[in-house]
Amino acid sequence: MKIIVSACFVKHGKVGGAEYMLYNLVLGLLAVEVQVVMIVADQSDLSEKFIKEAKVYSSFTIETFGLGFSRFIDESLIGLFYKKKSDAIIFPNYFRPLFVSSRFGKPVTIIHDFQYRVHPQYFSLYKRAWLRLSHAMSMRLSGKVVVISSFVKKHAELLYGERASRKVCVVHNAISWDRFNVTSAKTPLTNQKYILSVCAHYPHKNLKTLIEGFSLLLEIQKDIVLVLVGQHPGMLSTHSKGGGELMQIISDLGIGEHVQFTGHVSDDELSIWYKNAEVFAFPSTFEGFGMPPVEAIGLGAKAVVSEIPPLVEVTCGKALYVTDYNNANAWCLHLKEALQDSYKKPDSNDIKLIRRKYSPVYIAKKYIEAIESP
Repeated sequence: MKIIVSACFVKHGKVGGAEYMLYNLVLGLLAVEVQVVMIVADQSDLSEKFIKEAKVYSSFTIETFGLGFSRFIDESLIGLFYKKKSDAIIFPNYFRPLFVSSRFGKPVTIIHDFQYRVHPQYFSLYKRAWLRLSHAMSMRLSGKVVVISSFVKKHAELLYGERASRKVCVVHNAISWDRFNVTSAKTPLTNQKYILSVCAHYPHKNLKTLIEGFSLLLEIQKDIVLVLVGQHPGMLSTHSKGGGELMQIISDLGIGEHVQFTGHVSDDELSIWYKNAEVFAFPSTFEGFGMPPVEAIGLGAKAVVSEIPPLVEVTCGKALYVTDYNNANAWCLHLKEALQDSYKKPDSNDIKLIRRKYSPVYIAKKYIEAIESP
């Protein structure tokens, strides 16, 4: 089987989890002997580590195509003018061009969520209109629409009715566990206990509440640090730029020496942060999937997450769930519980379950099933 994959949306380190979802999927497809052609306007937009891992497979090709100033224009040009044939073409980030040649086989579009319908305040009027048009077009014209959780499928069915029921299938995101194979046990915080959170600093990630809850925890337990891994708003290429008030909140609370921002980190650094955390915290109020909590549990960390349907779904009941996730006191209490020795880390069976369920090979086979289905 030959699959063309558009990577035109990727700007390494600036587009959040969708970038790594794509890398993990491609590596899974290559592992099950699918020929993959990845198209990008500029190869420098991709992670060098990913390129090195993918090029181990002779069935992998990167091709540059497009103008580079708009991924939507570039994907439209691919649909019209890219000449090679395939069994399927995957558009991994919600946009399916209006015209896609039949020589590409089945067009598959991945829709990660419908967040603009739930939190319109984070999107401009123009962006909301564009997303509404793009989602509707993808839903109507794609041979198959993949959504990344049952929660997203239910939302699609609510919005698009029978069309979604017939066309949409759920395939979870793949997690590349090989990405975290670093053996070092040291972090920059030598002999320091820390709570870890990993996310781009979008408003819906709810870091404000986590920080406020952490400040309350410091009144009880002072020998702890909060480490926030992820891009600052000004470094993100999409979405609302809100969230810049976090430094001011930390200053107002007087907890600056207990909070560390790392910005975007390498896979090796992220692996070390995960493996040495006392607790992993994910306070997000909205997700289509939520890769960091799955990664944390799969690496053996205690996880405290917001009790929202997609996070409960993808963590398989293996986390501590905060029902009142907009309440700082609730986060303080749940973090305190998780820090206690009596609250155990995931056992070996939990870790095996998570790693098997989201392995790139397993997820790649699900994509092949979706492509081959009517």
